Amino acid sequence: MSTYMLVDRTSNWFFDEDIDLDPYLCSMQLLKALSTRQVQGIKYNRVQMVNTLLKRRSKEALDTLDSAIVILVSRNLLNIIESSSNSLDSVLHITKNGLEVLSRFAEDIS
Repeated sequence: MSTYMLVDRTSNWFFDEDIDLDPYLCSMQLLKALSTRQVQGIKYNRVQMVNTLLKRRSKEALDTLDSAIVILVSRNLLNIIESSSNSLDSVLHITKNGLEVLSRFAEDIS
């Protein structure tokens, strides 16, 4: 059984103020970064990830990253795996669904 979540973004596809703070665009950038490190994953360090993905440090950027991660986890495109030795060391991994979505996104924009 397949479940699809519909998101209506026809009237407001991107934020007018700053495109970098759009959680959907940030989620696709995060999937792209994770696709290059499928086995190892990326260590979940919010400040470093915001600096790498969004090229800025601000509360709004952290909120955007958090929203992007919630979007990806809720759609089963991303897994967060906690380290057994230290609960503070979480690693983000892309799922097979995430790879499919990323390839479909790449086809749509090219």
